[in-house]
Amino acid sequence: MISHLYSQAKYKPFGDKALIVEFGNAINPEINRKVHALHEALANAHLLGICECVPTYCSLLIIFDPLRLACEDAVAAVKKLEHKLDVDYSKRKPRKATIPVVYGSEFGPDLPVVADYHGLSEREVIEVHAEREYLVYMIGFIVGFPYLGELEDRIATPRHETPRIRVPEGSVGIAEKQTGIYPREAPGGWQIIGRTPLKLFDPSWPVPTLLQAGDLVKFKPISTTEFQRIRGKATHGENKSSIMEQTGSVKLFRVIKSGFFTTVQDLGRAGFLRFGVPTSGAMDDFSFQLANMLVGNSPNDACLEITVIGPELEALSAAQIAICGGDLSPLVNDEKVAMWHTTNIEKGDVVSFEKFRNGCRAYLSVRGGVNVPVVLGSRSTYTRGQLGGVEGRQLKKDDILGGFESAKILAHGLAVPNDLIPDFNSEIHVNVLLGPHLDRFTLKGVETFLSSPYVVTLEAVRMGYRTEGPIIELKTKGEVISDAILPGAVQVPSDGKPIVMMKDAQTTGGYAKIAAVVTSDIHVLGQAKPNDTVHFHKVSLAEAHDGLHEYQEKLKTMRKKLISTRV
Repeated sequence: MISHLYSQAKYKPFGDKALIVEFGNAINPEINRKVHALHEALANAHLLGICECVPTYCSLLIIFDPLRLACEDAVAAVKKLEHKLDVDYSKRKPRKATIPVVYGSEFGPDLPVVADYHGLSEREVIEVHAEREYLVYMIGFIVGFPYLGELEDRIATPRHETPRIRVPEGSVGIAEKQTGIYPREAPGGWQIIGRTPLKLFDPSWPVPTLLQAGDLVKFKPISTTEFQRIRGKATHGENKSSIMEQTGSVKLFRVIKSGFFTTVQDLGRAGFLRFGVPTSGAMDDFSFQLANMLVGNSPNDACLEITVIGPELEALSAAQIAICGGDLSPLVNDEKVAMWHTTNIEKGDVVSFEKFRNGCRAYLSVRGGVNVPVVLGSRSTYTRGQLGGVEGRQLKKDDILGGFESAKILAHGLAVPNDLIPDFNSEIHVNVLLGPHLDRFTLKGVETFLSSPYVVTLEAVRMGYRTEGPIIELKTKGEVISDAILPGAVQVPSDGKPIVMMKDAQTTGGYAKIAAVVTSDIHVLGQAKPNDTVHFHKVSLAEAHDGLHEYQEKLKTMRKKLISTRV
């Protein structure tokens, strides 16, 4: 039997490599089932060029490869599947999970707040919270975070006006009519009423999350003693892999000084957005790939991403390196060393950085790549989720970085011709595609966005950049029902000031998106720093795809244009 329930879905382009299929504008189990029905159909169809899908409350984000599949062909293929969706999908039995929770005391500091807000006893709040099953609408916010609904009105409680800096792992919270569980320690504004001893996220699992969208969850009150017993069992035998335990690893660098923010990055991880795991990866992937080219690496070999103030590194073995990107005045043994150029170093040499000159991020490549564990298909560091790189964090003093024993130093080095070295100016121009929430903005608001400069504030991190500039006028409040986010998305909250999302952007969010920076320009924003000015320029989808083709061709031909040099 063929369903006719899905004919009203709206298809909205999102940037130059994704589209959003929207089934409604409400947090509703029936709408959410439609989202998951299409997600399952796409997973089973294995359509050429469809890369990844992210189900949310009432929409499905579909990422495609525009170099292999045109947007209009992607829409046609998805619509064909949509119109054939099985009406019996909603009758299929979902997975069910029971989550043990110790409520109140230090585990649930906001339980008294929720009780007082509703004129209930703490016991009554616990009983109401634990008496029903909740649907996992989606995973987002942080890695593995399940959005569960819906709470009864009797205990639905607003978020804190000021979020906590740290919410412990396993915390169970309430925000309006939703409840959720923090799989990792993170900042958060939800009312915390309890904590579970279960681990909700582990990148070593075949599926990294305990819960998945579409599951049904029931909470079970437990004692503190039971919490400690389950927690002890869950953590027994856990250990972290040492960098030097990696196969074929050789000691490469000892960190003398860590710098401002230095991490290991590659081109990022794909395929895990639906579990709340961002892409991460090099903020300026153009400079990153050039650094790898200069030492004869593959494009995706891991490098160090160095932000504003560089580290000081002692070489523990001879190596061949290159430094590209922002000019942070690199030195070897206190002698200036050329950027965009292969450099040989010996055991005992010290690589350091003198001062910032331009750009924001530099990339230090080493022949063979930096050897750290592969986590969810990537060596990239995502500090907020404690994933990848060196124990999921930035470098610190006395860290030992590994390289690969098989990496042989090349007899001839390479250099980038001066006319091909990018300029990193404080005036940054990027192309954007408008949408997907264009209907939330007035015509005046859109014109303001496209005609005004926006200054990057001090709140400029790998997750995204807040900006200051003329207020973008909205028709309504900036909040929308949370849907998917990709790097390059330009969100506008109710204050009318755009936020540009970057490589560590959370996978879902609730602000209206006025535009998305085209894929071929995101690396330009990767060099933006506080007080730089960003100008947004509207292009068509065809122009964006032409730009992406040109960018890929530029990378392919760049290796041929490198100048061979004796080192």
